[in-house]
Amino acid sequence: MRSGWLIGAVLTAASVTVNAQTYDLDITMTGIGATPVTFSGSLSFDANGTGFCSAAFCGPGITPDFADVLITDPLSIDPPGGAFAFTNASGSSNTLVFFDTYYGAPGQSSFVYRLAFDLGGPLGGTATNIALSNIYFSMDGNGSGTYSCGGPARLPTAGISCTTATLTERRAAPALTSVDPPKGVPEPGTFSLLALALGCLGIARPRRASCPSGPRPEHR
Repeated sequence: MRSGWLIGAVLTAASVTVNAQTYDLDITMTGIGATPVTFSGSLSFDANGTGFCSAAFCGPGITPDFADVLITDPLSIDPPGGAFAFTNASGSSNTLVFFDTYYGAPGQSSFVYRLAFDLGGPLGGTATNIALSNIYFSMDGNGSGTYSCGGPARLPTAGISCTTATLTERRAAPALTSVDPPKGVPEPGTFSLLALALGCLGIARPRRASCPSGPRPEHR
């Protein structure tokens, strides 16, 4: 009964691991301002989702691929108390776009402030590190405030570069487990001590066992 419960728990944990994966994002762009700007945070990806979107952008009947999106946006215009973050996502199988919150209102996003890039591999696969390309940040709906690091499909903006661009799956370190000896079964060291005691007490043999405690005097 216990073994069946353990197997079920392991299978359940494995299914959760496969269906919901957490990715850490870290993109640093230089050239936008006097100091580098870093967009960083995490998101959860559901392999069982039916749409490459978060809840705010998925239509009726579509299961979101993305949840718990929280990517900091140092250039956000949210007022004090706002989220200052990208909290929603959309895109296609190889392009991901994050949208900033709209004045911190839950479930709302602005189409003006966005961070987008192309994925070098599929999310939810076995790769723990996914390459990013064609990265750009936009703060203007007219496109005049768009800054690009360049790439195969996008021209770089003069003076703009991405010094860091990583999307890494977060994987927990394997837990260390110890196996205790079954109850009632002495450990090997116990057997050795018991055998030595029996020999010294003379229980194992009818005559007194020789258990020297020191050097014997020499007889001449």
